[in-house]
Amino acid sequence: MGGIVSDGGTASEGGRAGRPYVIGDKTCWTKSELAAGLTSNFAQGVQDLEDGKISQWLERQLNDSENASFATRQAGSDSDVWLLRLALRLDPGLSPTWWGHSLAPTDLHALVSRAVGGDGKSKELLEEILRKRVLLEFSRLSESVRSFVCEAYHVDL
Repeated sequence: MGGIVSDGGTASEGGRAGRPYVIGDKTCWTKSELAAGLTSNFAQGVQDLEDGKISQWLERQLNDSENASFATRQAGSDSDVWLLRLALRLDPGLSPTWWGHSLAPTDLHALVSRAVGGDGKSKELLEEILRKRVLLEFSRLSESVRSFVCEAYHVDL
């Protein structure tokens, strides 16, 4: 179960929380640590996002009302995509990850190759990534990777 360790505590200087946010085996004191924790514990992160725990922690422990407001999922958006957006907002240098699957260029190439080669699980994952337009969340994704996905899977990103 994720969330705030206990009530109380206030944000300290330098962007470090007064109380940590625990998700999976990660204890998070900063926005960057929270972003990494959320993407490595995606299912719990989605649940915590939906329950408002992330927004509450950002507001109360980091005094970050802007990101706390952003962490309140917008109606009509998929919670998992919103979690990804939040994680990337908290740490723009975060490695591209979707439900525990790396979307780094070499890993994405391998995923597409397996999907095109007939691997059902890879195809299902790639179709979800494309349907939810996950790759568009990674603005730093290289044009060569976008081109490869588009050509191999006959899609337009």
